[in-house]
Amino acid sequence: MALSVGQGSILQKMRLHIHLLLLLLSLCATLKAQFMDNTWVLGYAGGYEEQDSFGLTLLDFTDNQLVIGPEREDMAILQVNNSSLSDGNGDLILYTNGLAIYNSSHEVIDNGDGMYIGELDRGYDYPQSSLILPYPGNEDQVIILSTFASWTTTIIGDQLLYSVIDLSANDGEGAVVVKNELLLDDDFSTGKLTAVRHANGRDWWFLHPLRNSKQFLTYLISPSGIERQDDQFIAGSIISGLGQAQYSSDGGKLIYHNGVDFEVGSFIYAFDFDRCTGLLSNQTTFNIPATGASSGAAISPNSRYLYVITTTIINQYDLWAENIASTRDTVAVYDGALDFLPTTFFMGSLARDGKIYVSSPNGVLSLTVIEYPDRPGEACYVNQNAIKLPVYNGFGIPNHPNFRLGPLDGSPCDTLGIDNIPLARFRTDQDTADYLSFYFQDLSDYEPADWFWDFGDGLTSQDTSPVHVYAQDGIY
Repeated sequence: MALSVGQGSILQKMRLHIHLLLLLLSLCATLKAQFMDNTWVLGYAGGYEEQDSFGLTLLDFTDNQLVIGPEREDMAILQVNNSSLSDGNGDLILYTNGLAIYNSSHEVIDNGDGMYIGELDRGYDYPQSSLILPYPGNEDQVIILSTFASWTTTIIGDQLLYSVIDLSANDGEGAVVVKNELLLDDDFSTGKLTAVRHANGRDWWFLHPLRNSKQFLTYLISPSGIERQDDQFIAGSIISGLGQAQYSSDGGKLIYHNGVDFEVGSFIYAFDFDRCTGLLSNQTTFNIPATGASSGAAISPNSRYLYVITTTIINQYDLWAENIASTRDTVAVYDGALDFLPTTFFMGSLARDGKIYVSSPNGVLSLTVIEYPDRPGEACYVNQNAIKLPVYNGFGIPNHPNFRLGPLDGSPCDTLGIDNIPLARFRTDQDTADYLSFYFQDLSDYEPADWFWDFGDGLTSQDTSPVHVYAQDGIY
């Protein structure tokens, strides 16, 4: 296809050549995984008769560009706790708010109610308190991990639970076949549930720290089920608090951002992670002075830049540096905007379009976007209140792992014959100041090793995400 270059031009897809691209079309499992985080659900359903700004809306990233769906007045209320799963076409399959599990018609699936085991009706309402994962080796089943905490102990987890959903049950409507099975009954850090692909490209690693402890629980999720491995003990205790945990896109780093209180501030805990053995190493810890209650975190698609999100400030850190703490660069300060309430910062999530979307700790009608998170410093461009939503969204943003991470080719754990065959994806952004200049953001999955861009004007590039300036208007 062609790229139209001119003032006010509408961008079309441009060819990107990657070896073995045609072979990808036959890899059904790869293509299915590509879209599992495609459709997000945001908002509060129901609302008030005199107020039409409450409901649910869908964010669709199918073509690597965000499309905002129409609002719906359904019963789910999505706040801090938000996890979802899409199918091989990118269409929503199910989602949860910790209270119930809903299908694509926004109806509670069979046995999907009463997911919360406490007495209050808010559910596991803490950042990353639920995580939906495809069950390895069981194409029609998914696993939901969840942490339970009593309302009076907001940073202390009481129980770690899991449920299993059979998507083929009830003529494809789905049903919960294992519900709230206990994995752990202990004091651990609430929320911050995340997972990463095993180096075999099929299974999942799931790690979680005990509260204010050096001890990390380590689980392997495989076709055999959820199996606890040997616990790990790190150099110093993790001070528990609300926040976010993230693996880098390549699975080589695990990051925790824990907000403690307004005096102490928050802490960053960064580890190297071995996807073959499941072991943590090279711990880095540093304190961030209090700048508000939020403790969000997100990592750039190229796995280099960590974005630490507090209520009024977003800082960028270079995870490839020897001294990560010394690389702090403030890339955004809250601009004072209001959607009746302040549109300050809360949680961050990397989307399929290569952008990081940031929610607010208030019910607002917008999302902040980090447009170019692979770029250093202010070049990442934190676009505050960039996405206008048709209904209010507060606190939450979907919690997903990287579904598009394959095996570690050539490692001792690469035993299943699931080769990393790159899947070509990219987006183009036209410079608003110089309409002849275009940024080509690589979004390719399954770890490509080489790139070749043909810009159609006789020039090429082998950079990962090049900037190209055309000499004149035209169709290329």
